[in-house]
Amino acid sequence: MKTHNNNIIIGTAQFTKNYGINNTNSHFKNKFEYLDEIFKLGCSGIDTALNYGNAQKTIGLWLKNNNYKMKIYTKISDTQTDLSALDNIFKKCLVELNLKKIEGLLMHNQNDWHKKEVQSFANKILKNNLVNSFGLSIYNKSSIPVHSNIKILQIPGSIFNQEILTSKELRSYIESGGEVHVRSVFVQGIIFMKKTNIPKYLSELVQPIKLFQHLAKEANADPISLAIQSVYKLCPTCKLVLGANNIVQLQELVKKSKNYIENSVIEEALQIGSKFPHKLWDPRFWKK
Repeated sequence: MKTHNNNIIIGTAQFTKNYGINNTNSHFKNKFEYLDEIFKLGCSGIDTALNYGNAQKTIGLWLKNNNYKMKIYTKISDTQTDLSALDNIFKKCLVELNLKKIEGLLMHNQNDWHKKEVQSFANKILKNNLVNSFGLSIYNKSSIPVHSNIKILQIPGSIFNQEILTSKELRSYIESGGEVHVRSVFVQGIIFMKKTNIPKYLSELVQPIKLFQHLAKEANADPISLAIQSVYKLCPTCKLVLGANNIVQLQELVKKSKNYIENSVIEEALQIGSKFPHKLWDPRFWKK
C-alpha cells in the first residue's frame, strides 16, 4: 500500500497537559527542539487551539525565532455569539502565533456553524485574506455542511470508528474539494494498551482491542503502522492529526507511518473494527 510521507499534522494538546488515556509522560523539556523536529521530519503542519494553554504562544515564539515555513492550524470556540467577540478571539490567535495569516482556522464546536455571526465572521476573514482555509471540528456525519466556505473538516476516525470515514457525506465533501484531517486515530492510545491496564469503565472495548493486537502480532505488523494505514485505506487523501509525548516518540511515529502493510492485513483489521462499533470509542462518553 502507498505510504504517505507528509500527510501528518502534529497536534500540540500534549504541550500543557497529559492528553490521552495512555499518556504517562507528556512533559516537554524543550518545546522548541520538539517543534524543530516536526519541521525537520517534513510534517505537513502543526495543529493547535486557543484553549491548549500556552501552546499557541510557544509556537508563536518558535516561529518568530526561526525562518521556518510551517502550516499552522488552530481552533477557537464561539463562547459569545457576537461578531466583534469572534474578531477579538481571532486577533488573539494571530498575536500569540506571531502570524499575519493562518493556514487554517476551525471552529471547535460543530454547532457553531449554524450561527449567522459565525458565518459572517468566516466570510470576513476569508475576504480579508487572513486565513487560507476555514473549517469545522465535527463528531458525526450529519454535521458535515454543504458550504463553499468550509474547506477543512477535522473528524474522529480509526479502525474502530469508521462511521464518518465511510460515509457518502464525507465522500461528497472530498469530491467537492474539501480537505479532511482525521484525529483520534489511536483513540488516545487505548488500542495499544495491555488488557490489564484498560480501565474498568472501558471494559467493553477489551475484546476488540485484543483482536486487533492479536492480528498485528500474527501478521508481524507494527500496531501503530496498522492503525495509520487502515485509516488511509478508508480515506486515501486525508491528513492525520497525531500527537507524541517527546521527540523520540515523534520520530518513531513518523517512521512507522511509512511502513508497508499488506492490504489483506489492513482489510482484516477494518473488518474487526466494523464488527465492534461502540460509543465508547468516543472519549466524550468516558465516565471515569
